[in-house]
Amino acid sequence: AQVLAAVQKALGTNIKPKRMKPKPGEVYRFYLDCSKAKRILGWKAKIPFEEGVRRAVEYYKRVHKTGKITR
Repeated sequence: AQVLAAVQKALGTNIKPKRMKPKPGEVYRFYLDCSKAKRILGWKAKIPFEEGVRRAVEYYKRVHKTGKITR
């Protein structure tokens, strides 16, 4: 739900996902938890999750529009 909400916000839409039957071997659910990386490696995110999603959406919009993959 958090991922969907962040993507909807970044896209400026309220579109609902189309639920389909999972394909064989497809992961039904996944959970994002960086606590192990923090505990073992001392890792910490440099940017908040929603900001990362916003940047990713902007990047893919730019690639789609220009056809150019950039850093």
